Amino acid sequence: MRENRKIERHFLYWVCAAITILGICLIVLSFNIPIFSSEIRSIGTTLCSIGIIGFIFQYYFHTSLESRLEETVRLLEGSIKPEVAIEAERVGIKRILLDRYEFDKIRLDLYNKANTVSWMSIAPSLPAQYNMGEELVKFLERGINFRFLLRADDRDFQATVARLAKIKNDNKGPGEVEIRCYNEEPTWYIQIIDDTIYAQPYLHDVSAAKTPLFKMEKGGDCYEYFLRHFESVWNNAKPIDEFLRVEKKLEGVEN
Repeated sequence: MRENRKIERHFLYWVCAAITILGICLIVLSFNIPIFSSEIRSIGTTLCSIGIIGFIFQYYFHTSLESRLEETVRLLEGSIKPEVAIEAERVGIKRILLDRYEFDKIRLDLYNKANTVSWMSIAPSLPAQYNMGEELVKFLERGINFRFLLRADDRDFQATVARLAKIKNDNKGPGEVEIRCYNEEPTWYIQIIDDTIYAQPYLHDVSAAKTPLFKMEKGGDCYEYFLRHFESVWNNAKPIDEFLRVEKKLEGVEN
């Protein structure tokens, strides 16, 4: 529809230009033809006026009016919210992302503006197209702090611990890395980036690519609930060094 309007608008411009050029040609011609020169010049002048006025009308009235109408429609679309959007905003949900991959597209930009990132998941691994070690070390060099909550009975636990330990050891910047372990079922994937929380539920037999992720900002009820949930798990979790020492002692007793 928009392409059709653009073609129509360009066609009208060409018509106005053609009428103007025809008028100019008649005016020039009138100086070389002694008979009916005044009449030809008058017609040429009239055509020039019509072409120029048509061009101005097309630009100022059609183009300007169209842009104003589009802006009005955008404003109306922004002000007329469906009931579900009103209810979501009322409890503090500012945005709903389609899936984890949509969050990954904006994650690095969010880190660039952050001071502290708190991360709770089954295993804080990233999609294959990212190198978590390199990117987190760069953020640590900028002074951004990271807190990781690891689920102890996750099948990738040892590999995740080794990866995060390497990041912590490679860190040469002012940023800090804290790693803690917990044993309970996580139920939610959570990232707290300063005063904004992104949370996604874990569903059995459903991939992260099919589960929505909710954005909550400080001041809303949902933000406070998820922050309390994260801090409760964090406070009850054990620092990674202490956890590994306990696990090693238990293995020694069993042997």
